Amino acid sequence: MFHKLGDILILVTGASGMLGYQFCKFFEKKNYKIIGAYNSNKIVRFNEIKLDITNEKKVKKTVEDIAPDVIIHCAAMTDVDKCELDPKKAIEINGNATGYLADAAKTNGSKIVYISTSFVFGESVIAVNEEANANPINQYGKSKLIGEENVKKNLKNYLILRIDQPYGWVEPWQKQNMVTKTLDNFKTNKKFNVFSDWCNQPTYINNLLEICNELIENNDKGIYHCVSPRKLSRYEWVKEIASIFNYNDGLANPISSKEFNLPAKRPNVLLSVDKLINKKMKLMDTIDGLKEMKKMC
Repeated sequence: MFHKLGDILILVTGASGMLGYQFCKFFEKKNYKIIGAYNSNKIVRFNEIKLDITNEKKVKKTVEDIAPDVIIHCAAMTDVDKCELDPKKAIEINGNATGYLADAAKTNGSKIVYISTSFVFGESVIAVNEEANANPINQYGKSKLIGEENVKKNLKNYLILRIDQPYGWVEPWQKQNMVTKTLDNFKTNKKFNVFSDWCNQPTYINNLLEICNELIENNDKGIYHCVSPRKLSRYEWVKEIASIFNYNDGLANPISSKEFNLPAKRPNVLLSVDKLINKKMKLMDTIDGLKEMKKMC
């Protein structure tokens, strides 16, 4: 268990992205020592280093030189349709590169926290727990599952945190998430389309940060589902956003994704969150996450 947080060094990959940047900010406030690794978007704040995670030799040397106590691995190819169109690239970034980091972590004795996804599963009617057999139905899910397998193969001291549609406030240079994009759509006061047949258990980023911190401090290991306990459709989610932020939900037009010939299939899975609940950890419902965002306006 970590007691002297100031003595703990954390390397965060994807440090300029939505998740990585928030991890850096959060753990900096917790008085951890932070090094943020970026690929193309440089940020001047977290003792940043440029790192191509697909370069195995560079990854090995970087981890050897820095000797982090913990590696939080957020860097990923997350565009589901682009992964479908270029599966080789998806596997290299999400699967193989994760293996390079895990191997380097093993050599250095670092703990690795791998941010994975609900997309390692396909369809389920009943809630699936962390030990259920994965059955991804698209290339994104397959590539992230390879990443999970590489972590488990190399290390015993690991955390795999499966999330779903992370949301929260973003920095100006970062791509938007479902909530920020929806708010921008509402501000135009014009009708916009939203899929009614895609369902999620959205992960509120601030909630993910708190859970990750507690798991690290307790030196927990294994796989955890860090998602909202409640599943809802994208259209239902948009209606909740409208309600919390006082917009007209009539502007949202529900449509079926079948009207579009999208490259990748989307899973419809229900994740069990009992494992974290049994640890007395609070998983925030979408309503609570949106209310907290509203307070931060």
